[in-house]
Amino acid sequence: MLKNIKDILFPIFCVDCGKEGSFCCKDCLDKIKKNELIEIDFRLKKQERAIYLDNLIALFDYKKNQEVQELIHLFKYEYCEELGDLWQELYRSLLKFDFEYDLIIPVPLHKKRQRERGFNQSEILADKLLKEFKMREFKTNLNILDLKRVRYTSQQIHLGGKEREKNLKDAFKWVGDSLKGKSILLIDDVYTTGTTLNESSKILKNRGASRVDCLVLAKD
Repeated sequence: MLKNIKDILFPIFCVDCGKEGSFCCKDCLDKIKKNELIEIDFRLKKQERAIYLDNLIALFDYKKNQEVQELIHLFKYEYCEELGDLWQELYRSLLKFDFEYDLIIPVPLHKKRQRERGFNQSEILADKLLKEFKMREFKTNLNILDLKRVRYTSQQIHLGGKEREKNLKDAFKWVGDSLKGKSILLIDDVYTTGTTLNESSKILKNRGASRVDCLVLAKD
């Protein structure tokens, strides 16, 4: 009943074709499902800085998918948590994991930023991915508690590469047990310069993780 009232008062429209009823209608969703994943193995690439992240998997190229840009903006900045179900469907359609991770860990927000936003979008994504892993009978676990963002930082969107590195220095801390020999899949929404994910990976590797990969919705 409440949903019906909300739909009448605040109708939603497909970000691509404008059809009323959902943020991405079935026809447009079927179209973006034809996308090819972006996969990068950082271990095979010569790097100018220390890279602790092993592999990146991105569902979409951010610049080439206007509709995905709009969906991510709605999810992250317009607080449309219900888009989590859409991302889960895209995980199901696009991901063909042949490796079983020990842990899924979402990139954390500082507690102040999480209060401002009301939720951590990476936690929602991690939870949706875990459901897909469980359907595939993976034994992967989810940890949302032990990777902490201990320093409140400026929003990365307004900063360049070097500024991002300085902004995130010593921003993360692992408060859980040893990760010796563990394989970890970090979850975030967008990969831009990779600074956030690399700093997170550094902390996890320093606590013993043997492999840290990352899954994002899009690579900018």
